[in-house]
Amino acid sequence: MASVQKVQIVGDLTKEKSKPKGFKRTQKEWEASIAEHIGKFFDKMTIHDILRILVDAGVFIIGCDVAFRENWNQPLWGGLQNLIMLEFARTPYGNSTLGGSAVFAYWLVALTKASFIYSAPPGTQPGTPPEYIPGTGLMVYR
Repeated sequence: MASVQKVQIVGDLTKEKSKPKGFKRTQKEWEASIAEHIGKFFDKMTIHDILRILVDAGVFIIGCDVAFRENWNQPLWGGLQNLIMLEFARTPYGNSTLGGSAVFAYWLVALTKASFIYSAPPGTQPGTPPEYIPGTGLMVYR
């Protein structure tokens, strides 16, 4: 029977260890470091990650657009609200019965509001009758 020996690998002792640079770097070193980190980020990215980013961006843009058309003071909150509900739907709690019904109710209300907003004639507020130019029957666009 062969005997097994444990070997501890220490590393290359001939090579001098360099100290970390920290924040004391030249601009060229900073650019190289940042480029290396960005390269590693994109190397690890999969098609699933890219599709998820595209869906998140679409949901955010639609939420911002709906909030803008409703004349919110901060339309970004509409996009963030949509992103929060999308992330909640992706969690294990969002897949449960209670979480799923909450997500469904939110999206039902959001889609109903969006349908009213996008079906309104341009230049009008949702739920208000359009303005017409007297005697012509043409709508006023503002």
